[in-house]
Amino acid sequence: MKTSMACTLLAAALVCVTPLDSLAQVRQSGNVTPGHIATWTTTGVIQDGGGAVPSVVIPTVANDGACFSNTTGTLVDCGGPPVLNSNPVLTGRWTWTTTPTYNLAANLLGTAIFLPLNATTQTIPAGDEFDYIRGTNLDGTDVVWTLGNGSTISGTYFSITSGAGSNANSNIYSGVFHSHVLGPNNGRALHLGAYGCLTPPCTNLSTGGTGVVSGAGVDLQPTTGLSAAYGVFVSLNSSGVNGIGVGYDIESGGDTYNIGFGSIVNPVSYVNAAYRAWMGSGSATNARAFQVLNNAGTELAYWLKDGNILAPTLTLSQNAATPTLPPPNLASLWLINLDGSGATAFVDAYTNQAGGTGSTVISPLIIFRAANGTLASPSQLGATSVIGVFGARTYTSSSTFTSANVARIAFQTFNAQTNTDNSSLITLETTPSGSTTRAVAMTIQPSGGVSVGAAAADPGIGAINATNGYKSGGSAGVSTTCTVTAGNTLVFTGGILTSKGANCT
Repeated sequence: MKTSMACTLLAAALVCVTPLDSLAQVRQSGNVTPGHIATWTTTGVIQDGGGAVPSVVIPTVANDGACFSNTTGTLVDCGGPPVLNSNPVLTGRWTWTTTPTYNLAANLLGTAIFLPLNATTQTIPAGDEFDYIRGTNLDGTDVVWTLGNGSTISGTYFSITSGAGSNANSNIYSGVFHSHVLGPNNGRALHLGAYGCLTPPCTNLSTGGTGVVSGAGVDLQPTTGLSAAYGVFVSLNSSGVNGIGVGYDIESGGDTYNIGFGSIVNPVSYVNAAYRAWMGSGSATNARAFQVLNNAGTELAYWLKDGNILAPTLTLSQNAATPTLPPPNLASLWLINLDGSGATAFVDAYTNQAGGTGSTVISPLIIFRAANGTLASPSQLGATSVIGVFGARTYTSSSTFTSANVARIAFQTFNAQTNTDNSSLITLETTPSGSTTRAVAMTIQPSGGVSVGAAAADPGIGAINATNGYKSGGSAGVSTTCTVTAGNTLVFTGGILTSKGANCT
């Protein structure tokens, strides 16, 4: 039968007591001379050990470990921190009651538990893992804890408080973790993982936990005297290496996230902004405040540091329904109304000028710009090129919108555009009844004249040319003669002049 023994060092004598309820009654074999050691003869029987109890002297141990000397049989100063070898089994609670000393290396560091290794460099064999402190079973498996109502288990718990008299330049950290990477390996100062199963990666996703897991939980409680309070604070040490650091990164093996940044639990109230990109003057020329990439990593849309937004389609909607988007090669601005209401675009401008004309007057503007070539290398716009269009499309009996405008106002070039020739024209186009083909109804020509009909020629400034004649009140125009005195105005009531008489000047 195996038993446990409790030993106590009393008055320079080591007294060991075996629990009596685990053995038979202890008997003495022969006399034991006072002052001699008592030893076991057999189980339950003691006898005289044949010698006196050795004197055990407790030396002065200067901030080091106390070691047993095989030479003198006494406790001596180890000359350094205590060394624990051969997998010592430590039970109960460890308590340190002395004042820390700050003599670790040359950095004036103090530590309650110091776990040095036997060399300044170590090698970990392939596939192995080394942990300074580990809280698992001896075989590396997790201990499974059953938690009661309101209970909590923590692998490590540190709660540190700085007093009101602390210096303003001091710091308090509940934990400090550094990872220095000198080779091609990866480094993480702190690795946090939360899993819904016992051994990740989880293979049976239908079993496991039913609560909530968080890779990191950050609890924040500001008070009025604080100058700032951060849930997560990332400080980028200036070293001259730019374009590598990532303040916040989300990765996935293919699964989808519910949300990348924000709250899915409840609404959060803000004072200034839910998201702020405060971009410094040292940012790159094309630095983005926000960027959207597709699955292949191709940029789809972005928000530049100067506030400009570049996107193939910008949709401003009050409607909860998702509209059918235009083709991806069209740059579009969509304004969508609530069902049963109108969609309106307002362009406002505010100025202190009393009035005037020309480019110096500030006014609401909608401007079309067109060029050949590319954004990086634009080129001259040729003759009869469309500069911009106001168009209209309708929803048809085919349950779709028309693919082309049923009516439009188009701005076009007349000649190829040069520094000395910016000739242009405007066409008004409509779709006749019973047709789906749009045609030119009227053209404001480069001269300023107006041509009515698709084939009407430019009549020159101040004139109108109609291919099929003029009508007023449903009647065709008639020829007439007239004399107009200089300074007066010729007015036709109920008709239009179609042929000028000899005296009509």
